[in-house]
Amino acid sequence: MTDHWDSKLPAVDLTIGQLNGIIIAISREGRDRVEELKKLNTKAAEARANAEVVFARAFMNADGRPMDERRQIAMLAAADARYKADLADREVAALKKAIDSGRDDMEAARTISANVRDELKTLGGQP
Repeated sequence: MTDHWDSKLPAVDLTIGQLNGIIIAISREGRDRVEELKKLNTKAAEARANAEVVFARAFMNADGRPMDERRQIAMLAAADARYKADLADREVAALKKAIDSGRDDMEAARTISANVRDELKTLGGQP
């Protein structure tokens, strides 16, 4: 028997107390991920704002050139900043998927817990 959750080798003989501990751990992990998501959202917004500023400055500094050339100069100048903003957005999206996955884990743990309680009731025990 194990007293902790191991996703690669899950125990099948958990007690109600152990199941409750797993549910609490999943819940805490979810809260931690939400806090991390807040930070990543801020980082992504800052990265997008930086990319826009870099683009605008380069565009304005290319004064006197044809419009298309100014735009291309600004795009080249902002390419790295836009790349970093895109990566930050992808980090946010990946963390959102991880949060969704955690919700699935929570549902599975709740279902297992309910099944164990029902089994105990059926056998005449107390949950």
